Amino acid sequence: MKGTPAVQIMGDAEGSRVLPSVGFVRLSVDLPVFDETLRIVADVPDQRLQMSDVIPLAYHICDRIVAASARHSQAVGEPASCRKGCSACCEQPVLISVPEAFRLITDIGSLPDDRKRRVNTALADAEKRTAAPGPPPNACSLLAEQACSIYAFRPCVCRTFLATSPPKLCDTHDARIMPVPIAVSSALGLWAAELEDDTSAPVLMSGTLSWCDDNHARSQRTWPGPQMVRQLFDILSKMALEAR
Repeated sequence: MKGTPAVQIMGDAEGSRVLPSVGFVRLSVDLPVFDETLRIVADVPDQRLQMSDVIPLAYHICDRIVAASARHSQAVGEPASCRKGCSACCEQPVLISVPEAFRLITDIGSLPDDRKRRVNTALADAEKRTAAPGPPPNACSLLAEQACSIYAFRPCVCRTFLATSPPKLCDTHDARIMPVPIAVSSALGLWAAELEDDTSAPVLMSGTLSWCDDNHARSQRTWPGPQMVRQLFDILSKMALEAR
């Protein structure tokens, strides 16, 4: 939300020795991931927030879960084989959670004008192709020169999709996908449904522009920030325990 202080992500040591700033509430959660326990600490503005305001925290959590999963996979002899330029996993429609769809529009808006124009054009072209007769396009509309054009703020489903099999198998049904015990994308869907007290179907990323236009009023809804983060932490904790 414009003008709202950002949720501040704290390091483990920093979170234990530095007091939260005035107007913030410190929240934490411990997430077991394979043989590690990840401690997540965040200072949350003590005011009303939109769902999209919490997504940078969700991406941080997702990245830490994936990193712990990659360490486990490496330890058992199944290292991730993904490298820049290998885009087989992008050759499919991408579904993202409602909060991530709202955040994507914000993040695109923060890009330099030239990049913003290219990304918006790619999404608009994808919507036209999807609406046209015939089969919809398979490749992600934000794939450019075999690389993600929004890599820094790619959605959770993309962050967690890593192969451990040789790259030559990525175009086949024989590819092995690295297990990640906590699906943050699914957690965000459950969280949105809980906040809105309604079902929350995922959004086709190639249709994000028009979908967000149609759901603008929904994107502006707010809830108490600390309550929102506690609810997300509770969902993630439950998923982590169920994965044990």
